[in-house]
Amino acid sequence: MTRNPLGTIALAAGLFAAAAPAHAQVACGDTIGKGQTVTLTANLGPCDGVESAIIIDSGVLDLGGHTVFCEDTNGNEKFSYGLDIRGKNVVVRNGTVTGCIDNVYVAGSKQTVEAITATAAKRYGFYVASTSSKNRLAGNTATGNTDDGFQARGAKHTIEGNSASGNGEDGIDVTEGSKIKITNNTSSGNSDDGIEATGTKNKITGNTSTGNADDGIAVGDRKNKVIGNSLGANVTVTATGPIAGLLEQYRDQLPTLFIVSDLTLNLGGTTGADQVRVDVGKARGVKCERCWRYVPSVRTEPDWSGICDRCVDALAEPVNS
Repeated sequence: MTRNPLGTIALAAGLFAAAAPAHAQVACGDTIGKGQTVTLTANLGPCDGVESAIIIDSGVLDLGGHTVFCEDTNGNEKFSYGLDIRGKNVVVRNGTVTGCIDNVYVAGSKQTVEAITATAAKRYGFYVASTSSKNRLAGNTATGNTDDGFQARGAKHTIEGNSASGNGEDGIDVTEGSKIKITNNTSSGNSDDGIEATGTKNKITGNTSTGNADDGIAVGDRKNKVIGNSLGANVTVTATGPIAGLLEQYRDQLPTLFIVSDLTLNLGGTTGADQVRVDVGKARGVKCERCWRYVPSVRTEPDWSGICDRCVDALAEPVNS
């Protein structure tokens, strides 16, 4: 069989062109489908009178540093969703979404959302649906949204390297999520908890939560794990049932066992099923330069400057030869 080399070249060129990103301006309400890679060339909005500003059913959407925004232009007090992510293996990145019901709505599975700023949402900056799984939100910013900055339901998501500040409720909320990794995020100045992880089997690692109106990190289920920066933490444990008696038995040793600076116990009755809630906030006081615990005060004498009373006592003890 004789092959036409020009035809082979033309076919290859056609495949390359199909794979190349399309720099285009979509309209409010448009859908990005399978195999499409779209980069915005300008801002989009105001979007109103459509279900969603952009529906991404598959493919890749790069906002190109531009802004997608929603407004109630017709005065009916109804707003559109912002970026409406469906299907699976969608990638959305690099831009700003503002003023929508939920600025970024994530359904489906194995979606990636990165480098998106969500601000002034009527509800959530980022919402991950309860039927979704294995999605990744990384390097995003949620600020000044009416409810939570990030509201993640479903299972097995990764929420890492994001920032949540100045939101009307929690910075990051996974109250109905399970097996979610919440890693290296910053949550500050929110009107409720910095991070609320009262779902089950979630892992909260290396996050920074400061200046929030309620708890820094609220952890309800005993199967959740909080790891990292523990000496900078003030922990409150509320418990009832037989476990309350066990905690009371080791009350004085608990700060050392949990490797935290300060721990408060609120214990109820010891009958019935175990119920435990752990709230984690920023430790109060000043940091001892020797043991790194946060304590009410440190010594100021030249020989002991900057260290706590416990460390002074330890250093003053004679060493047996």
